[in-house]
Amino acid sequence: MKITIYLLSRDRTLLLEENIKRFLKLDLSYINLVVSDNSQNNKEIKKLQQKYKKITFLFRGGEILLSQHMKICFENDTFSDLLFFSHDDDILDLNFFKQIVSAYKKYPDSIAYATSSVSFYDNKIFKDTVLHFKDRKKYIQIYSEELFKRWIDIDKGPIAPFSSYVYNMNLIRDINFKPPNYLEGGHFFDTIFLYYLSKKHSIIWINQPLIRIRIHHGSITSMLSFDYKFFYNFCLKKEEFRKYIEILSKFRKINLLNKIQKKGIKYLKLFNLKIIIYCILNSKYIRSKILKKILLG
Repeated sequence: MKITIYLLSRDRTLLLEENIKRFLKLDLSYINLVVSDNSQNNKEIKKLQQKYKKITFLFRGGEILLSQHMKICFENDTFSDLLFFSHDDDILDLNFFKQIVSAYKKYPDSIAYATSSVSFYDNKIFKDTVLHFKDRKKYIQIYSEELFKRWIDIDKGPIAPFSSYVYNMNLIRDINFKPPNYLEGGHFFDTIFLYYLSKKHSIIWINQPLIRIRIHHGSITSMLSFDYKFFYNFCLKKEEFRKYIEILSKFRKINLLNKIQKKGIKYLKLFNLKIIIYCILNSKYIRSKILKKILLG
């Protein structure tokens, strides 16, 4: 078995080197480690190249979207059984690949494998973000419709974060990644990408938090409702997504609520009051969040 790990890097040399050091602790007899860099200025990355000569460094040249970066890596891989994209701001548990390989052997006809997660900031783990899926089994076999609903509806519980996915290249190689399907959706292309993958083959979620997601100002997780309106309109234009109009509407209103919360009381208009009431009535997550704030202050 051969696993290729692409360390996706852009202008964060210190975080990249942290990850390189962690990966070098793994059994490299079956792992091919590649730094795939698209920094604007790669002088610092080239210093790492000189320091870690056993690792392959690829320089993509200039800014490219994550979707395009992944597409390039997929299309150029000819020998891996499993392929993983390591984001330079996330940290893997040392048992991550052991569990992924076990899932791969148990479900060889699945197209991807992923795990639950933990969020942290400045090396401090947020206790309420140690996420387990609501399912009480170790492996959850999931297909497109259920995946889309879980990804969009916050009340359906935690999902496997996009940065935890490991791809079965024996199946991925059969896919043509040309638009308009796989790479659409803006910042939410991950949802669309996984939706189309899981229409072809199941995806396996492993019910263990084996990846730490770093929260910082540059991470998408920390951005405020960055692209929800675009994604909502994008889905409405696609006939196969219109059947999800109810959860898409809920998704849009909860993101609007986040925006209202950030803007404060001055932004409280009649329209916004209706949004707040809707979210309280229709989202258990929002009700529990409000109750927690009342009780804890």
